Amino acid sequence: MVQCAYFGSGDILSIYLREITPRLIVETVDVHPGLLVDFDAQERPVALNISSASKLVPAYSCLAGTTAVPSVDDGKQPLQQLLTHTYDPHSQELTLWLGSGQQPAGARGGIRDVQTEHADIRIVKGEGGEWVGLRIRGAALEGQRPGEGLGEGQSVEGAQAARG
Repeated sequence: MVQCAYFGSGDILSIYLREITPRLIVETVDVHPGLLVDFDAQERPVALNISSASKLVPAYSCLAGTTAVPSVDDGKQPLQQLLTHTYDPHSQELTLWLGSGQQPAGARGGIRDVQTEHADIRIVKGEGGEWVGLRIRGAALEGQRPGEGLGEGQSVEGAQAARG
């Protein structure tokens, strides 16, 4: 379950890797300017919070000045469509693509990973320095079985539906 929500009053995009329950988050770390990460007791990322989201992530600039927008399509903004993700079970790396629905076409040479202050979290930046994705190694996704991965561009929800 990867979900996101936008909070217009603070221009914050929150991405939840699992359902947030009381006492799940034990530490919040500022790992890069504009990126706070919430960790559980096993030191696994459970949520990511991007401040100034409409400036750092161009795909979200349409949300600037709006009120809170949930991840469900409520007729205002299909926010969940702006976030897709892939998971590599071998490296245990989750890649979140912000806005494009997948890695930008033909961008393999045009994007670069920028290491944050946390060894397992990198920001994927486009040619102009805009944020196009996030990579998280060791992410524990709710509902993800060990040794099970997602195909290119496939969402966690789609893989779970395919499992039945």
